Amino acid sequence: MNGVCLPAQSEGGKAPHHASVYDDILKTARETWQNALGNCNGCGLCASRCELFGDGIASMSDIVGSGMVLLDAIEELFAESGFDDRTISDTIHTHTEKYDKLYSLTRRCCLCNNCTARCPGAVRADRVMRPWRALYQRSGLFGTVNNDLKSVEVDKEWHLFSVYRHLNGVFYPEFIHLDDAGPGQVDTLFFPGCTMVTYMDDSVRATGKLLDDRGYRWAIDLGCCGSPLVGRGLPERVETLQRKLLDRCHAAGIKRIITVCAGCEMELVEAVGKHGVGAPEVISLPQLLVDLGVDLPESPQDVAFFDSCHDRSQSHGSPLRRMFAGCSICKLEHEGQDTLCCGAGGAVSSFDAEIGGIRAGRILEEAVAAGAKILISSCPTCAYTFAFQKIYGNPPSESAGIECRHYLELLFGIETDWSQVFARAEWMWTGEHSAWVLSELT
Repeated sequence: MNGVCLPAQSEGGKAPHHASVYDDILKTARETWQNALGNCNGCGLCASRCELFGDGIASMSDIVGSGMVLLDAIEELFAESGFDDRTISDTIHTHTEKYDKLYSLTRRCCLCNNCTARCPGAVRADRVMRPWRALYQRSGLFGTVNNDLKSVEVDKEWHLFSVYRHLNGVFYPEFIHLDDAGPGQVDTLFFPGCTMVTYMDDSVRATGKLLDDRGYRWAIDLGCCGSPLVGRGLPERVETLQRKLLDRCHAAGIKRIITVCAGCEMELVEAVGKHGVGAPEVISLPQLLVDLGVDLPESPQDVAFFDSCHDRSQSHGSPLRRMFAGCSICKLEHEGQDTLCCGAGGAVSSFDAEIGGIRAGRILEEAVAAGAKILISSCPTCAYTFAFQKIYGNPPSESAGIECRHYLELLFGIETDWSQVFARAEWMWTGEHSAWVLSELT
């Protein structure tokens, strides 16, 4: 058989196949895993780059090979007697119980691609892992993790970010919003991403003023690229969210999208590739700033750059380093193509509450070892994660004095009050509006 999306048939008394909630993801899984298995030579380089490997999992071929075993088992069931969604779900559960170490690895994977960043076969770990997440989601293997799903349903009206903005008055009425843009009024979309637009409003406003000063005809969108849904195994909702965004861009006459977050850029570039002719160009804000000749007001010394795990191509990191060329730059052990995850990737904290702090802590340790006084992030979520780790985590005492800043704070001479941000986030759940928040987000 060539795949698990099988035509209806009833010969020999076999139950006919019906449309299944698994059809699309089973097809995607087979195509993805067959491609990865064909390109992986089993060299084990990936295992040497990530602590999650081991316990009988020696390379990416073991992960995709186990996936193919699962798909073949599902096909065999169909060949024997047909199947329904419950049968598929039971088969996935049985496979997971048998390969529990694999389940643990795929759930703790932060989708950062460090393991495959230098893969000789160009296998991408995040592409391998996404079908696993989708299968877990549809078969109920996320379990109690789905209790927090509502808080990150960024394709709906109320989620963690929109509720925070609503309760704290973060609306940006001074800017043109994408859905309010009239014909010919704008041609550029500023897309800060969910973390920045929610928690770093001073940086958003400063960037907006710069765009105004440079004569851009632009609008803002407060939405999300869909990344939180990726980690929870909901690819069809990610695609729908992104398609709607690009349709709205088309309606408003948007020719370019400016992204702050490399993760947003990665998601939107891929979405644009699917959208076809007339889709807008996606560019990074750091590259735009360099092209505009924007200079730092001063040159801080002993700085280190933490590159987002989505920025291995350095579309953000390279122009940032040009902007900071007048500074003394300390080199982290892992950066550029070999950068690590800040700890926020892949929604892993909902499965393992400690692993995010461990991953953030090791970056702070690298900054200490490099002699840095300021750790600069290009990604707002990385900046958020490091701030949280310094305030609430248990970082090494040596890293307590390191400043963790987003580059826009240094460019515009502002500082995000993360203690206030986290206090307001806690108040959401415990303050006077907590009953409404709990009803909407749990």
